[in-house]
Amino acid sequence: MRQAYKALPSTSVLWEMFDYKPLTGELVLKQPAPQHSTKGRKKHIYRHHKLNGFGYKTHRLIWCWVTGEDPGQDTIDHRDLNRHNNAWNNLRKITLERQAWNKGLQKNNKLRVRGVQRVSNGSYRARIRIHGKGYHLGCFPTIEEASAAYEKAFLERDHYR
Repeated sequence: MRQAYKALPSTSVLWEMFDYKPLTGELVLKQPAPQHSTKGRKKHIYRHHKLNGFGYKTHRLIWCWVTGEDPGQDTIDHRDLNRHNNAWNNLRKITLERQAWNKGLQKNNKLRVRGVQRVSNGSYRARIRIHGKGYHLGCFPTIEEASAAYEKAFLERDHYR
């Protein structure tokens, strides 16, 4: 379930409070404030900053600091999948669906191949999901052929729009 959107502080407030180093991805507090804390619980997978009692993901604050725009319901994605790499060239604003393409394999994927399932007759079925709609790409005698069909559809996914 999608989290409720929380508006970010204004750009002028962020510029007043922070300096940003785009090559290293560090968001540095200019002067300590009693309401500010960078401490997070160990379960957090993203870096957080706490401002005025609210926690914000650091990469979202950086996006607002650099562009002057609150990303709203859109997602700020890390291109290299490293959630702690907040360098500017590693951040991009995308939709949730586009972010799903950037995910790795599911842990329960027994074949270790994306978009391929084994069918009861011993063949392999290739499927892809685009805009919430599933597309059957065919059944193939080998896992390599099914994987190639998925990869081809993945590269041509704009064709399905």
